[in-house]
Amino acid sequence: MWLRRCVAEEDFLASNFATDDHRESTYSPPSSPSLLFPFADNGTFITESLSSRDNGLDSDVSFETPSRLLEIKDDATSIKLVETNGREIPYAALSYCWGKDDVGGWKTTMATLGSHKTVGLNVSLLPKTLQHSLRITRSLDISYIWIDALCIIQDSSEDWAKEAAKMAGVYFGSVVTIAASGARSWADGCFNKNSRRVFERGSYSNYTNTYFHGAWERYHGIFSGVAYSGLVLDSPLAKRGWTFQEHRLPRRTLYFTSDQLFWECQHCRMGEDNFPMKQKLGGHPILDSKHLTSDEAARLWYLGVVEDYSRRQLTYATDKLVAVSALAKSAHQRRPQPYIAGLWKDSILHGLMWRREGQGTKHAFQSFPSWSWATQNSAIQYLWTN
Repeated sequence: MWLRRCVAEEDFLASNFATDDHRESTYSPPSSPSLLFPFADNGTFITESLSSRDNGLDSDVSFETPSRLLEIKDDATSIKLVETNGREIPYAALSYCWGKDDVGGWKTTMATLGSHKTVGLNVSLLPKTLQHSLRITRSLDISYIWIDALCIIQDSSEDWAKEAAKMAGVYFGSVVTIAASGARSWADGCFNKNSRRVFERGSYSNYTNTYFHGAWERYHGIFSGVAYSGLVLDSPLAKRGWTFQEHRLPRRTLYFTSDQLFWECQHCRMGEDNFPMKQKLGGHPILDSKHLTSDEAARLWYLGVVEDYSRRQLTYATDKLVAVSALAKSAHQRRPQPYIAGLWKDSILHGLMWRREGQGTKHAFQSFPSWSWATQNSAIQYLWTN
């Protein structure tokens, strides 16, 4: 039977995780949970996924670890910035939309770096999304988290460039990525208005577009049952350019949407309302050698990535290639070809066959060659043939 505990906004998410012996992991699951994990029907599978280092990936791709992490105290009321010095430390990563206000000067800068490492930081000074992510992380018995605004020195272009180059490793190497999908800014938080709702389970009726583990099901009542595609793929988070690779790179993600919680890993997707969904197949065709069937498949994958990414918004047009560089770097480890202004040398003819969708404009600056898709301030489409 599906088990679910309705919890308050400030009181969320934990589970009785079992250790996975597939591969030794430095992550130790909690032995005595304080709360009930929403996906209890599939609890064993999820706990094994969280405990496994590679989550079933046949990958020899290697990445650098982040330079800094935030250590969360047991009560999640204070944090301290720590240098990893190359150590393998189990951590969560946060994917979220920034906001405009920086009240209290909580970000890590050259001026605050020292105090963040020695004295630490009171969690109450942080925006709500960051506060919630710390509580979620601790409820999973993970003591460290990576958050860009605090783990990268914000007023140091040198540090920013250094850490941006490690972005693939940051998200791929995390135990789990927490995605604040329903939050338009860091002030909105992770939890949604439905945190106390209950619903009843019924038999399959009209939902013919989804399939999960051979069972057709639906829920009647309070939950709307809005699909994953609407709550995750069409969320505020999914419209931002920088979060594109944060969606593609993690091995495991918990999506906190405006309606419910979703779990995603290399093996499946599942929703908190238990609506059946298609199994996720081949989430990392570049990182997982099982899905690298040919150069043609890799080429089509990358062109599809560029199309999807071009539809997202960036605050600074100069970030066009930087914000997708982690994916390019991971692809380069599998396909060691020169990467030129967003195109691969061995398939540059295919890479040039793009057109602008709609009116659109070109960027005013001359950082990229005119033939690159990165010059466009609009979505592009590739003229490929299957």
